[in-house]
Amino acid sequence: MNRTEANIFPIANLKDLATRYRSYRVRGLSPSSPDFFKNRDFIIRRLSSSLKAPVDIYEMGGDVFLVVPEGAPDLPTDLMMVRAGVRLDPIPGIQILDYANRNSDTDRICTRFINFLVQGPLHSKLSLWQPHSGGAFFEKSPAEVINGIGRYEGFTVRALIMDDGGIGLCVDMTSCFVDEKPLPARIGRQEFRKYKGRHAVYRFGHQWYDIALFERHDFKVNEYSFPDEGKMVSLAEYIEAKSRKPIPPELAQLDPEGAVVVYLDKQSNERGVPAALCYLTHDTESKEVRDSHRRTIMRPDIRHAKIKEMCKRHLQAIKLGSTPIRLSPTPVEIPCQVFPMPDLLFGNDVRLSATGTKGARNVSLQDFGKARADSLSDPNAGFFSRSRLDRQYLFLPKTVADSWGARFIEDLVNAVEALYPHGGYEPDPIIYNDVGVGRTFPDQANAILAAARAACMQPGFATVMVHDVQRHGRGAHDELEAAVLREFWKLTPAIRASVLHTKTGTASYEQYADRSGDPAYRVRADRRSKFSGYIRNVALSKVLLTNEKWPFVLADPLHADLTVGIDVKNHTVGYAVVSEGGRTIRLHCEASRQREKLLSAQIKSQLEQIIRAEFNDLGRSIGSIVIHRDGRAFPEECAGAAEAIEALRIEGVLRADATLTILNISKTERSMLRMFDVKDNGGRAARIDNPPVGQHYISGSDAYLSTTGLPFARPGTSKPLHVGYVLGGMTFKDCLEDVYRLSVLAWGRPDDCSRLPITIKLVDRALGDEATEYDEDALKFGTSPGRERA
Repeated sequence: MNRTEANIFPIANLKDLATRYRSYRVRGLSPSSPDFFKNRDFIIRRLSSSLKAPVDIYEMGGDVFLVVPEGAPDLPTDLMMVRAGVRLDPIPGIQILDYANRNSDTDRICTRFINFLVQGPLHSKLSLWQPHSGGAFFEKSPAEVINGIGRYEGFTVRALIMDDGGIGLCVDMTSCFVDEKPLPARIGRQEFRKYKGRHAVYRFGHQWYDIALFERHDFKVNEYSFPDEGKMVSLAEYIEAKSRKPIPPELAQLDPEGAVVVYLDKQSNERGVPAALCYLTHDTESKEVRDSHRRTIMRPDIRHAKIKEMCKRHLQAIKLGSTPIRLSPTPVEIPCQVFPMPDLLFGNDVRLSATGTKGARNVSLQDFGKARADSLSDPNAGFFSRSRLDRQYLFLPKTVADSWGARFIEDLVNAVEALYPHGGYEPDPIIYNDVGVGRTFPDQANAILAAARAACMQPGFATVMVHDVQRHGRGAHDELEAAVLREFWKLTPAIRASVLHTKTGTASYEQYADRSGDPAYRVRADRRSKFSGYIRNVALSKVLLTNEKWPFVLADPLHADLTVGIDVKNHTVGYAVVSEGGRTIRLHCEASRQREKLLSAQIKSQLEQIIRAEFNDLGRSIGSIVIHRDGRAFPEECAGAAEAIEALRIEGVLRADATLTILNISKTERSMLRMFDVKDNGGRAARIDNPPVGQHYISGSDAYLSTTGLPFARPGTSKPLHVGYVLGGMTFKDCLEDVYRLSVLAWGRPDDCSRLPITIKLVDRALGDEATEYDEDALKFGTSPGRERA
């Protein structure tokens, strides 16, 4: 017998749970204000932090209300927000929040109160620590220690409304990496410099939390003092007095002559802490923990077992106020609902199907990925797009052109023609000078742009090879790549570009003597297999997809007539417009005055322009419009989109019965719902695996969709895509199926699956090209200090 489980543990005694709360009418916080959500979230964060109690704000009947538990301290009468002041008018009386009898207005309040109130009991457990308020909890004993770095296992927990109307706790596993030894107790100012800006766990007695190291203080531990409750206290005295007894050994053995390091609190006030109580943390991308990080990628059966163990160990004895929360010991079973794999259309009208479509190339679901990739190399199928390529430029550094560059051009041309024999890929090689030029971001970027201005006289597409030049810092992006892509877009004529790096070519090519004894280059024997996959991926992703040559499309129409992916990043808005199952795709990028959201008038104007273009191309009026908003659709955007649809109805561009649906596509979440495929094994231990692609779970206005999973072999446990139903014209299920079908257009890796629908994937690609941040002053005025050498 098979079943599907989610990592949600239902609260079995909801009827026993209730919270008494006070209400306030919030005056001066208008839902129509462009700063409404910013101010709302600011009020919630500020009051929750200062009151140490859950706070929430909701709208009802055009008014705005704030709620706080009965026992919380009194609230201030007035608060200053962003460009506004608000007043909190208390509403007489105490109200009861009944967790078993809720409505849409109280659902959010219930989950917020539970999320906040669950934190207290967990925070008080000596066996757990929490780096950030509201974040994951970790056990204080590391799961393992490798090379002096401990890997700590922990869990995230979040209340979630289930499809049956109940409330459950969604629990997932996570890990972090922390040094086993602290900073040197007497660290010097010079030595501290290499740690400045790094994060560390500060062990304040039995409480551990994350800080960002800012500076080394001049005072020692026995000299550093500050006011507390009206008198001056030393740092050592304060820590000892505030720490739960018995104190841990590292505090008992604290060196009074030790160094003090400083971090900044939320109000940017300096706070001193002993260096000997600070333990450096490591990002999962850092080289120090790269091998250990692989251990955090858990198989579904291991993650499933660890989640159940964490619940048993830490969540079975928590209380909501004075009432124990009785949590089910087993995760919830959810309906097994799976969207079918859609048919795909390749060149020559070749149709690929995993569902037995008559007249199609029929394969099993297990073989679908391989068949999809093989069809691109099949001369009887191949790319759906067949038009010739436009002018192509290929930029190479002079050091590459003078060594393995000619062989690389030959290999790339062969790889492109093998995939796309219709286009005649004949790139114009453009050599830029990297000899004697500083290997910094501005030096290299300016050398490339100088060559582009001199040689690119006609519009076209460019593939640009660059050195690996990055800004110093954890998680820093490649400024050189960002600058090249955006500046090429600004050239006259504009050039659409993609970037690849010299690293793989340098590692793969070797020099040898040909039959004439002349020097030549070839791919090393031990790198041939890896390089073959690499050069094919360059041909597909860097050349053909940049040229908007689509490998395959959906064979059948979507439920929506027009699907628009939208994202705003670094003052640039990107649109990916998909119609006719992917046969027609258009990308638009424009500057935006807003950093993260669009104004109503802006999205109205831009959507009208985009939809009119589709109307002119299709030659018929359009019905259903669906917007995929990367992240969160703001109310101003929803209002502007609705105005655009109404205006286009009046024009006749849209049918009179045309509808608008808006979805939020959330790529990351603090606590992620997981789905597990459980197969009972005749009395033996059940087999637990990833769910099949297309598996979905809808609960109210939230849905979770498995776009990665069986039959595609990936390490670890698949992460469902969280989709929110913001505004509805189409049914949520039809919209969700369209999201899934658009995720099957895995153009970059046709043998694999894609977590995101192509609408969001293309917008990410476009905004990566045109909205990534880089130091424009450094590019304009030359090398700036602090740049890493290539």
